[in-house]
Amino acid sequence: MKASIRKALNAPDSRSFLVLQIFLTLTTAVSIAGLVLATVASYAEHHAVFVAMEWASASIFLVEYLARIWVAEQKVQYLFSFWGVIDLLSIVPSFFGTGSVMLLGYSKELRILHCIRVIRLAKLSRVFLQTHRSDSHSAEKETIILYFMSLLFSIVSLGTLLYAVEGHQEAFANIPLAMSQCTRILLGGLSSVNPSTVLGEFCILFTRLVGLALFGLLISVTGKTLQRILFGSPSKLRPATVRTKGRLRRAAPAQRRALASSRVG
Repeated sequence: MKASIRKALNAPDSRSFLVLQIFLTLTTAVSIAGLVLATVASYAEHHAVFVAMEWASASIFLVEYLARIWVAEQKVQYLFSFWGVIDLLSIVPSFFGTGSVMLLGYSKELRILHCIRVIRLAKLSRVFLQTHRSDSHSAEKETIILYFMSLLFSIVSLGTLLYAVEGHQEAFANIPLAMSQCTRILLGGLSSVNPSTVLGEFCILFTRLVGLALFGLLISVTGKTLQRILFGSPSKLRPATVRTKGRLRRAAPAQRRALASSRVG
């Protein structure tokens, strides 16, 4: 049984591994959607559904976390690794909020911690790409996915942060509205509402800085893609460059001999 679980968690070439990664990806996406939609007032009547979704996803993540610890050959190394910490932080807010916080609809602070789950999508995407490196453009795919994962994480996390700080304003009354404002800022626009607190001002400035960083990453992705479309992959260009340099090296002595003979003449 332990061998089968280890294979499903750590063997990219197995079918069980692929099925598990797809299941975890869908579970993560559904849990994030539930956390975001639970802040919308018009969906208050579905509060019990959102709570059930949160409990179900948190339980699945807990089982996965315990299973990874069980099958890990170096358990302490996994516990203190980056992804081990991310897996733990994806679980702790749910069970930490048990009781008054959980059943009353979660506190805004705990919702910020729940945004850690977006990083799980990046983890699952990275694992999927590592199992499909057969083509020559895998590096470009990784860069493109990195951009969209970074954009998604920034929108969800910064939108949740703005909701926690400026939730008293109508424009930030729920996470979807705050995410909409955050998206406009990240993509180079301006927020239609000015923050009313100092912390909100700092959040807006930080969002703009993140948007500039993402814009630089987008330029890099676009440049590499255009280079491949217009000139082909670098691997195809490199041999031609080498041959050209070789012809120049061969041509240089001949030119020097011709120049010397002309001077003698």
